[in-house]
Amino acid sequence: VEVYHPGLAGVSKKDIGEKLAKMFKVKDVNSIVLFNFKAAFGGGKHTGFACIYDSVASAKKYHGIRAHLTRAELVEKIEKKGRKSVKESKNRGKKT
Repeated sequence: VEVYHPGLAGVSKKDIGEKLAKMFKVKDVNSIVLFNFKAAFGGGKHTGFACIYDSVASAKKYHGIRAHLTRAELVEKIEKKGRKSVKESKNRGKKT
């Protein structure tokens, strides 16, 4: 996807998703996953990728990168324990 926006600082992914939904006659805007947008030097243009799915369920099933779905708020972020706390608890367990 190439987005031209002369005179504007940038365009939000939400606006781009709504525009794509209108262009491709998509019923649910959440079934479009936008990612990897980069600004061109000098401004006025952004390029990135968009995957359009039939439904939100198919987006969750077939889109391979979970981080893109997390940013699009389609899935919950997995909360992991910190590396240091895992190692500290492991070593505390050794002492007892």
